[in-house]
Amino acid sequence: MTRQNAMVFSDIYKETMRFVKASDYYFFDDDYFFNLLENLQEKILLITAYQDDKAIGSSIYTLCQESGIMQFHLGGTLNAYTHLQPSNLSLMSLAIGDERTVMKCYILVAALAPI
Repeated sequence: MTRQNAMVFSDIYKETMRFVKASDYYFFDDDYFFNLLENLQEKILLITAYQDDKAIGSSIYTLCQESGIMQFHLGGTLNAYTHLQPSNLSLMSLAIGDERTVMKCYILVAALAPI
C-alpha cells in the first residue's frame, strides 16, 4: 500500500460514510490510513476495483500469518458505482488468492448501517 493508494482508499471510504450518514466517529482522517501503511505494511492488504482506470471501490483487510486469520477492516464504493458491486470483486480476488491470502479463517463482516 502506497500513500497514493491510501488516499484513493480514503476518498472512496469517506464518500461511502457520507452516503450512509455515518457518525463522525467513522470519519477517520488521512493520518489514520497513513499510519496503517507505515505501521502494518506487511499485515494489511488493500484491494481496489477499477472501471476504465477509475477506482470505484476499495477494501482493507488485516492479515495475521501467525494465526492464519484475515479480517475485513474497512471498505467503500463510490456512490455512482454501487450497482456494479465492486466489493464482490474484492471478495473474488481473495478467493483466487495467492500465498499471502491463503488463510485458515476469513472474517468478512461489515456493517450495513452506521452504529
